[in-house]
Amino acid sequence: MDYEFDFSVGCDRELWIDDEQYHIQNGCFVIRKPGQKVYSDGKYNCYMLTLDFFNRLHSVKYSRKSATEMQAPFESDMWQVLPSVFEPRHYQDYVRIFEALLSINETDINQNPRALLLVNELLHLIVSDAYDQTMPESTVQKTPIDEICSYMKSHFAEDIQLTDLAAIAHLNKNYLVRQFRKTYGISPIAYLIKIRMDYSKKLLTESNLPVKQVASECGYHDPSFFHSYFKKTFHMAPREYRQQHKQI
Repeated sequence: MDYEFDFSVGCDRELWIDDEQYHIQNGCFVIRKPGQKVYSDGKYNCYMLTLDFFNRLHSVKYSRKSATEMQAPFESDMWQVLPSVFEPRHYQDYVRIFEALLSINETDINQNPRALLLVNELLHLIVSDAYDQTMPESTVQKTPIDEICSYMKSHFAEDIQLTDLAAIAHLNKNYLVRQFRKTYGISPIAYLIKIRMDYSKKLLTESNLPVKQVASECGYHDPSFFHSYFKKTFHMAPREYRQQHKQI
């Protein structure tokens, strides 16, 4: 009846969507759309998210088993190209997002601004990962610099050191820094800080998360480091930035 998303964390089952059969294992992501006929056989353990893109009012006791009106098709070409089943590259990010959603202990999760941010992040990852698997490989070979840029964009909340990036690129640290500067005009770590700072602005203006938690979400477990980098980048403290730019 709705858009449903399963992320399997312990599965070995057969799944049929509109009579097409899929073997579901750990790490598989399943997209079900309104109007599809779905059934499965076998054991599974998964996170599941149900989304309504039309702002219909549901009871807080909403249940998949209850009889609800079928959601209208979402008018977007994106849904036409996404596969029903794929294996995402960002496994740990999916786990992090689902666990964060589960930790929101509210009667109506729809009223939580952090939930909206997490769902938006999940949808972007779904599109990115599904696109990678459905589109043909590009004839343009990715450079080591491209690889570490992609890595930093996906893992900026983790503890990333220059040695880690050098290992990913299979390059000497000094050579990596020189090549990165030639391409972007800044060092890899400065690039990472920029990614984190841009994301911190989004969290400060679009959520009510405490500044300490914003720092953690951006990869800074010591809030003082986050405060220092933020003030150096934007010439004001995080709380001051939030007060000036908070979206109503």
